[in-house]
Amino acid sequence: MKPKLLLFPADSIKNGISRSFFFAKYLSDEFDVYRVQWIDPQNGMFLNVKRTKGYTLSCFLRSLNPLIRLRRNPECNFVDVFAPVMTHMVIHRFMGTVLAQKFARLFNQITSYRLKKLLNPDVIFHGEGCDMFPVMKSEAIVLADVQDDFGEDNFRNSEYQRQYGNTQFNRTDGNFTITKAATRKLSGFYSAPFAYLPNGAEVSDLLATSNADVAALRQKLSLDGKTVVSYIGGEAWYDEKLVRSTIEHAQERLPTCHFIIVGNFKDLNLPNATFTGTLPSRETYPYYHLTDIGILFKESRGSSFLQNSMPLKIIQYSALKKTVITPELSWLREEEYTNIRMLELTPESIVEQIRESAANAPKPDPRWEEFQWPTIVRQLKQRIGEVRAAEDCQAKVMA
Repeated sequence: MKPKLLLFPADSIKNGISRSFFFAKYLSDEFDVYRVQWIDPQNGMFLNVKRTKGYTLSCFLRSLNPLIRLRRNPECNFVDVFAPVMTHMVIHRFMGTVLAQKFARLFNQITSYRLKKLLNPDVIFHGEGCDMFPVMKSEAIVLADVQDDFGEDNFRNSEYQRQYGNTQFNRTDGNFTITKAATRKLSGFYSAPFAYLPNGAEVSDLLATSNADVAALRQKLSLDGKTVVSYIGGEAWYDEKLVRSTIEHAQERLPTCHFIIVGNFKDLNLPNATFTGTLPSRETYPYYHLTDIGILFKESRGSSFLQNSMPLKIIQYSALKKTVITPELSWLREEEYTNIRMLELTPESIVEQIRESAANAPKPDPRWEEFQWPTIVRQLKQRIGEVRAAEDCQAKVMA
């Protein structure tokens, strides 16, 4: 039988594109993975549901259902565990952030011990960086992953959170985070060791996209002879004002350019742009292929959270050898990839860069081949193997 792995993810969204989802998917070939789930209000972004206060409160209350239910995931080889989970994002309005965090973590700690008793996992993986579930006393191997850096105004900068993180990350058998800059920052901030574990792409699935499907989409959208610039993603890298002004500027200065916006965004009704609305993950793949230039439509200045992040979409564009226009990102600055064009984002600078990039295709950078989820998750498996070997050795010595 495979060893059991209990995964506390960083989110419970249903679109299948999150970092925690890919951990669950690619760990499941060697482990029986049990992924904890709850009613996450972030799903409203993908389900075209308006995220009102009432909707958020409803998600919060429904997530407190005391029953634990196990369901085999319909698409992947792991089990979804629907369990009572509390976030602090509603109750902090009544009791303050720190008290809300303490209360939610106490509630979730009870859930984690119930799951431990039910599943008896060999490995516990905190994909939420212990934010929701404190590390419990256990004979299991424990790993933690922090999927995002955070800015100066984030609650994680509080003295309570620093002390909490210091305790939690020094109880694990390994900690990971998303960029080299975040690795350095968090190692010092929490006085605990962190290792670099980047995001990735399902390159084989991207490459398997049918040429006929891409050609049909190109014809449907009347893109022959056009330079196609796309944004495929969520709100984190989307600034509607910048999008509108850039597309309008391009209509005047670069009429051969057409923009495609994929995601839950308002259609701006501009003649040189197509807004598709929300699409399932796999249905976005043809849009990556017909793209000439990918873009992140939001400035990162003044936000260490954004500057030290690693957007999945950059890796997906780059795996297909596309040019990508981005604001300043620390990991891209360190690596200097040949297809990346970092700018201070203004309508004028973006349109000029589109003109230049359309005329001069970048030299492919083979380093992007390293950013594949099976390769990345192999590092987690290696760390688990190292801990297991060390424990076996210690057991022999004690015997």
